[in-house]
Amino acid sequence: MKATIKIELRKDYATKEGKQMVCLRYTAYRRSTLISMNIAVYPKHWNKVSYVFIEEVITRKRLMN
Repeated sequence: MKATIKIELRKDYATKEGKQMVCLRYTAYRRSTLISMNIAVYPKHWNKVSYVFIEEVITRKRLMN
């Protein structure tokens, strides 16, 4: 049986600022495990189709540092 890995936002939990955690979902033998990546983003900065951050957010953070 094959295993799958997806990167997704955790929809059942949000921080006080309204950010959601980015998690890695590992599924094997019909059992799923969520692994936190310790990254929190606003849902509007997350691309639901390709499961990545929106480019302008990453560029803005690079300019701030």
